[in-house]
Amino acid sequence: MRDAAEIVPASRIIRHKGGSVALFANLFRYELQRQGLGTWLDLDLYLLKPLDMEAPYLLGEEEPGRYTNGVLRLPPDCPMLPALLALFEERTVPAWIPWRARLAAHWRLWRTGRAGLSQMPWGSAGPAALTHLAILHGLSDRALPPEILYPVHWRDARWIVDPECLLEDRVSGRTIALHLYNELIKGFKDRPAPPGSFLARLQSEGAP
Repeated sequence: MRDAAEIVPASRIIRHKGGSVALFANLFRYELQRQGLGTWLDLDLYLLKPLDMEAPYLLGEEEPGRYTNGVLRLPPDCPMLPALLALFEERTVPAWIPWRARLAAHWRLWRTGRAGLSQMPWGSAGPAALTHLAILHGLSDRALPPEILYPVHWRDARWIVDPECLLEDRVSGRTIALHLYNELIKGFKDRPAPPGSFLARLQSEGAP
């Protein structure tokens, strides 16, 4: 156990314009990697198998060609890390955000000296950044295919309350983890789950 403020001080907490602390979670996980402090796991992951603790890289596709960071391990000298961390200095405008958002960010940078990361589209410092930079630095081959870490797409998150949707139909023998997308299912969790659903199984296992 370690005080998170030793990794990133509370003074650097940043929220998206909608109020979410997901932006800060991105900063924290990237700084964790820079300091060589281990693997980041989102708390809404359901592990089916142990992770490979020896691999220097651990990241996966949520769909072909798009990488996400719910599970993330990068070596401290990973060429993506400087650019990922530079986002939070807000002195540059990311090339991967839509052109209208880039124009607005350049305007903010010119007027205020800061690009306004919190005003950029959702995911600008997350999957969009990771995808662009992994391709740029030739690291696409390091990403695991969707069936390994993200066998269920976030658009299908409601499967968890459907008794007809079985876990066995959603995963393969290669699957290591299942992302449950807490933000999309949190409305279901405070009431009894439909019998036979995967959420009912989680509740019986004592999951929060």
